Amino acid sequence: QWRQHDHNKIALAEALHDAYNDAAEDLDQFNKSPLSYACYSRDADGVEMLLHLNPFAASVKSDNGQYPLHILCDFGAKGHHTGKLDRIMTMLLEKYPQAAAEPD
Repeated sequence: QWRQHDHNKIALAEALHDAYNDAAEDLDQFNKSPLSYACYSRDADGVEMLLHLNPFAASVKSDNGQYPLHILCDFGAKGHHTGKLDRIMTMLLEKYPQAAAEPD
């Protein structure tokens, strides 16, 4: 049942992506992607879906030079969400490990 729930969320994200193809790639006025905001809010499921739709999003820097990994490290550390943070960090590093070596 849990796997079916995850599959349904991914199917929904794919349907939204199909309806609006550029949604996962769009950047706002600060050059931040939906993935950046998902990292900021520590949304592990959102990060997973967005990386599924756009695996390259982990390599996009914002205007202030931050990768989504940096945003997660800066803002994700607030609060006690270590399980979520580990999961998100693993997903981001799998897609773009170079971000760990880049200065913030």
